[in-house]
Amino acid sequence: MVWVVVVAHKKRYPLDPLLQKREEEVDVRARELRERMEAARQAEARRQQALRERQDHARWISVQTQEEADRFDAGDAAAQDMMRLHAWRLAQACRAEELAQREAAARERAGKAERQEGEARTQLAQARAGTKVIEQHRDRFEAEERRAEERRTESEVEDLVNARWSRRKA
Repeated sequence: MVWVVVVAHKKRYPLDPLLQKREEEVDVRARELRERMEAARQAEARRQQALRERQDHARWISVQTQEEADRFDAGDAAAQDMMRLHAWRLAQACRAEELAQREAAARERAGKAERQEGEARTQLAQARAGTKVIEQHRDRFEAEERRAEERRTESEVEDLVNARWSRRKA
């Protein structure tokens, strides 16, 4: 006697490898976005620091200049003091220019980091959309498989009922 075992085989979704690849892409893009957000945050902090340094320097120069002007008005400044003041002002003008350039560079880096963050957000959204398309397709595929299985079961039941009716009539 030979026994035949029928095993119902559920059809596997053929795009599982693609779905897995798309999900991995979403993970990579999410990680990249976190890195870009952190870089943008740090760039903004450096920009704000550069701005504070420039503003602090400008306030300090203003105070120092006013003190020197007060000394000059009081008659406490000699010619040598005036020459040193002039040299000091030139040095501080160079320092102010350097701080302004640093601030401009930090502003540019912050803008670039912000743009990169925006691009990373776009890429993440695209990766998520690609994954969602495959997931929706898989859901439709699985629903169709369930409907096909239900039709097969109904057909088998119908055949069984028809066979019993045929036997009763005969």
